[in-house]
Amino acid sequence: MAGFFSRLFGGGRPDAPIRDLDSYEAAAALLVEAALADGVYANLESDMIAEILVTSFAMDADRADAVLKRGEQLAEEATD
Repeated sequence: MAGFFSRLFGGGRPDAPIRDLDSYEAAAALLVEAALADGVYANLESDMIAEILVTSFAMDADRADAVLKRGEQLAEEATD
């Protein structure tokens, strides 16, 4: 009987996928997820996140926009 359950459930847990994440993109994704907590992601929120990236990480506006865009993609792909 134990062999049945072992085969049924695969005998172990699969390893988590390894992701090579940029820490700035991960921070942006976390901020986007927080902004989405109420179910609405307004332009004001994305502007505020971009401003946080610029001031907290000393990025220029173009780099912050690129990091924010990638953070939004990561947040969209994330499982809840």
